[in-house]
Amino acid sequence: MNMTKMKFQARGFTLIELLVVIAIIAILAAAKNRAAVAYDLNNLRQLGTGMTIYVGDNNDSYPACGSANLLGFHVEDWIYWRTGTATPTVNGVLMTVDKSPILNGVPSVGNNPTNAANIFRCTLDKDNLNRKDLGASDGPYYYSYSFNAYNLDANNNYLGMATIIDKKNVVQYKGKTTIVRNPSGKIMLAEECVTTADTPAGVPASATIDDGRFEMEPPGQTTGSTDYLTTRHGQKGTVDFADSHAEEITWQFATNIANSLPSY
Repeated sequence: MNMTKMKFQARGFTLIELLVVIAIIAILAAAKNRAAVAYDLNNLRQLGTGMTIYVGDNNDSYPACGSANLLGFHVEDWIYWRTGTATPTVNGVLMTVDKSPILNGVPSVGNNPTNAANIFRCTLDKDNLNRKDLGASDGPYYYSYSFNAYNLDANNNYLGMATIIDKKNVVQYKGKTTIVRNPSGKIMLAEECVTTADTPAGVPASATIDDGRFEMEPPGQTTGSTDYLTTRHGQKGTVDFADSHAEEITWQFATNIANSLPSY
């Protein structure tokens, strides 16, 4: 009896059993990813709704892009993301993420900083250690999504949706809904790559997210400013379009200027 028990305990897994275990793990991983995609899409739909309400309350104008050092902070930014020593203060109030203006149209968030932080970030976006850090004054960008913007280019007029305000507080470009052709096909908010682990193959590590601006590079320019969609969802990422519907798309989709340039 004891010998039989010992033989049973010593028996390894059969090939069939190993395959079953692997299949179960794959199913669980897929379910986790689908849940994260659903969470992202819900976040983006709510942010898209908030953006629509903001635009309606501001003469059909989009907010500013939430840029880092190039343009700096503006009250008109769509997201207040800075957490460093230079976190802006307006009338004695710190402009933390829960004060971001488009959240006025997202009642489920309220004025709870945790809820606000969660709605701007994918559940699979867990890395803080390796995020691009802009230094003690601004800190890292702790969120997953960014807002469609382009470099100002007077010669080619490549302009995104975001309003562009310079460091002297001069409006260089007013993003208006009237410039958006085919809103259902134009990316408004994008889930950017954060670390090399979720960055498309062949894309430089420097392309990982560092502010609230999804900055596409017009054809013919080589400034290295192009941002990229994440690949954390099975080589796909999530986006919200200008008509406020959200989808999961391939990262290559976002590199096509026809899908992001509003006037195209």
